[in-house]
Amino acid sequence: MAPVVFYFHGKSPAVDGVTIDVHELQTMEQLRQLVSTKLSVALPSTVTFNKQADVEIPASVLTVLDRIDAIMIEREVAILVSGRKVRPVPGPTGGIPFIGGYSEIYPDFMGNYQRLLSKYGHIVHVSFLGKSVYLTDDPDCAGVVLSEGEFYSKQIGENHPLFPFKMTLPNGLFTSDTSNPAWPTSHKFMMTAMGAKAMRNYVRSMDHTAGHLVQRFNELLEGDQSFNAFPWALRTAAQTIGEVAVGIDFKMLDSTESSIADIFNLITRNLEAAQGLFRKGRIYRAFPNPERREQKITADQMNAFVAAQMERILREGKTEDMAYQQAAISTTSLLDYMLHATDEEEMKMDVELIHETVITFLIAGQVTTSSALAWLWFCLSTFPVQARKLYASLITAGLTRDKEITADELSKLEYLDWFIKEMQRLFNPAFQPTREAQKDVIMPGGLVVPKGSQVTVALHSVMVNSEHWKNPLTFDPDRWGTEEVRKRHKYAYIPFAAGGRSCIGYNFALQELKLLLARTVLNFQIENTTEGSVIYDPEFSLYRPLNFTMRLRKQIDPSELKMEEGPVIEEKIEAPTPVVGSKLLPKFWAVHASNNGTCEGMAGDAAAKARQFGFADVRVVSLRDSPLASATSTAEVAAASNFFVICVSTYNGEPPDSALSFSDMLDAEIKSGNDSRFAGINFCVFGAGNTQWGPTYQAFVR
Repeated sequence: MAPVVFYFHGKSPAVDGVTIDVHELQTMEQLRQLVSTKLSVALPSTVTFNKQADVEIPASVLTVLDRIDAIMIEREVAILVSGRKVRPVPGPTGGIPFIGGYSEIYPDFMGNYQRLLSKYGHIVHVSFLGKSVYLTDDPDCAGVVLSEGEFYSKQIGENHPLFPFKMTLPNGLFTSDTSNPAWPTSHKFMMTAMGAKAMRNYVRSMDHTAGHLVQRFNELLEGDQSFNAFPWALRTAAQTIGEVAVGIDFKMLDSTESSIADIFNLITRNLEAAQGLFRKGRIYRAFPNPERREQKITADQMNAFVAAQMERILREGKTEDMAYQQAAISTTSLLDYMLHATDEEEMKMDVELIHETVITFLIAGQVTTSSALAWLWFCLSTFPVQARKLYASLITAGLTRDKEITADELSKLEYLDWFIKEMQRLFNPAFQPTREAQKDVIMPGGLVVPKGSQVTVALHSVMVNSEHWKNPLTFDPDRWGTEEVRKRHKYAYIPFAAGGRSCIGYNFALQELKLLLARTVLNFQIENTTEGSVIYDPEFSLYRPLNFTMRLRKQIDPSELKMEEGPVIEEKIEAPTPVVGSKLLPKFWAVHASNNGTCEGMAGDAAAKARQFGFADVRVVSLRDSPLASATSTAEVAAASNFFVICVSTYNGEPPDSALSFSDMLDAEIKSGNDSRFAGINFCVFGAGNTQWGPTYQAFVR
């Protein structure tokens, strides 16, 4: 029999089709697999075969070919994916040139991810600030994207959320490309060090930290103080990872007045700079900027800290080199492990890789756990029925306020595990694992993701996807004991991502969270004292509460618990959705400079968009009338919070009169020694002109 041409319905068989000898195949599954491989379809199970039809024929009326023998007699076979034609990924269009769909994502990226996916479907495409973003909330798509292989890989290019972090840690465990030779080395060593068996060695030190937290909380309880939760979560997580990672007691929980250790302040500054760089886009990053300078300064200081700790451990320690499997359960800290663990070829991690790995774990162990712990406290205050049930389960398991908690006990606390899982499902700190398409790929639904695209799995949207979760926004830890959830889609719950680049610190994080949550519940009840709604921080690299304040109450005596024998009907409460937080935005000046009003409309458009972005005080003025034209008014705006967007046009390469006058004024100021007149002014310049003017287009602006 003659070979058969397979092509996507709506495309050209001659141009886009592939030829296959069907008679060599035995089953439809084999055919789907082969066709999918040749046409880059991610999931073979989504492929259906149909009789050839004109382009205009709707997919729904095509004649399905569901047997090998029926396909063999066809010359051309049309393919549908998930019953649909292959097509581009939909998404919002329009917006201001270059800025594009920025306001479709920011500032409320959590809410906007959900809104966009609800509006456009399970994959959506947004372009802004020179980058292209693809989002998905579909477990099938998530499984494809997160599985390192033919279609996707973690390659951290300029559009990847982690790219600014990669600028500091190019070989970091979480920030290096999969193709980077450093990654398999660090992964091999650290996967063993972070395994469940190795983590049991740290239970006692983690519980010791939890005990110190209880002591400080008792002091706050005695003072009847209301306090912001996150700084305490940050201090606690930093104390734990400090002891585990570098073997130092930073004494951050020795008193309520203890300060955060310098290394963690450096980390916070570095993260804030990186997040700012990501949001402002690659073009902004290409120019000298304060965030990049801050990154360099903090990175140098972090490396100096690690170097000092390495020297201390080698000088004071007694650990000998040993196989990494043995070192994982024998060394005193992760840094001690990295300095002495050897692989099968008796090779060790090199010094530079150790530096970046230690910093990576200090960052990850601090920011993720602190965010998760703050959300756990929020859940205890918001869902008192479930909090009481958790307390009862701990008492039933034999835990007490003063008794040490062992690793064996921790592994048997079922409801504690469910409570944490439900928090992660609704408030998971990590929210956007991203992978790069290695080729053009046809995703479930027939959507084409181009080669080189960065695809983000919107974790929160995946884990509240109503197609896979019953009452998805309801906080219900008991759902984890149901058969329905046990048989859920493999990728419907992925708080630590999935695939070869999933988070290797999950054993560490869960063990620490279980101990801290158990100690909190055994000793305290938590009251939410936040004024208004709890908001999240849009400028942080993870999902964390910005303003959640709480007050502690002493936990009731175990004897007062009512241990009901029969099933209890609990009122299921929908979890509140934190809204995006906001920091005070500067006054926005849209300044125009042109002879005949060419740029006034452009300035007006910028001002209108600024109001949409949330700027409360917006002014549109000419350059002559702006505060920049007067030395006195310039000093006033430099001392306050202001942002200038200057729109200027050229006329066949010549500047407008006002811009020319401004240039002369700059020359005069410099000659008089006043070259710092505009120091502290935040501004950007947009040029307008006729592209037909060739080399003179925007000549003055440049």
